[in-house]
Amino acid sequence: MDRWFAKRAIHLDFHTMPGVYDVGIEFDPEEFAETLLKASVDYITVFAKCNLGFAYYPTKIGIVHPGLKRKDLLGDMVYACHKKGIRVSAYFNAGLDHEHAALHREWCKVNKNGQVFEVDKMGYFFRKMCLNTGYREHLLNMIGEVLDMYPVDGIFLDCLNFYPCYGIECIEGMRKSGMDPFNEKHGWDFCFMITEKFVDEVKNLVRGKNKNILLYFNGLHYR
Repeated sequence: MDRWFAKRAIHLDFHTMPGVYDVGIEFDPEEFAETLLKASVDYITVFAKCNLGFAYYPTKIGIVHPGLKRKDLLGDMVYACHKKGIRVSAYFNAGLDHEHAALHREWCKVNKNGQVFEVDKMGYFFRKMCLNTGYREHLLNMIGEVLDMYPVDGIFLDCLNFYPCYGIECIEGMRKSGMDPFNEKHGWDFCFMITEKFVDEVKNLVRGKNKNILLYFNGLHYR
């Protein structure tokens, strides 16, 4: 990307329960973009996939929000903003995905007590997703789908973390790497390695599609 820096950026955090039956029914993309322009916003992060795991565009890979009334909410926002000279990042929650955690229990992180919910700390808030499972390929495919469908100016990946996972894939991976699954530090280190691998895969995916866009991995060190 050229040496451009946003003067006023908005992060539009948008997570919608499946029971909401009229998502986007009265949305006006022109009014949306004009409101941003009047507020001197020149960069905005909008939602492709929320932490419930729902997509807000006609995905062929993920799950469209069941109450979405506007077929392509993401596309409408991207194109309306571009008409006003406003750049747009597509948001994906990478660490949380309620719907796919329910459909693919094998994609969830397992803590050292064999739990996917840490009830004593977080109740039944969310199950964390493990990037050392088929979830990583699923997420990469969704990112690639958005890059193919829309001229986005960035990708924002949220809720990345290094909490150890003790699912079978991670236990075997630690052992193959010469790590001890019973050593908690090794668990954190292995998760860091897997996350760094995912980061590199995202970068390579973007380069492979000849995109020159901003990438943000929320939860990682700034470098």
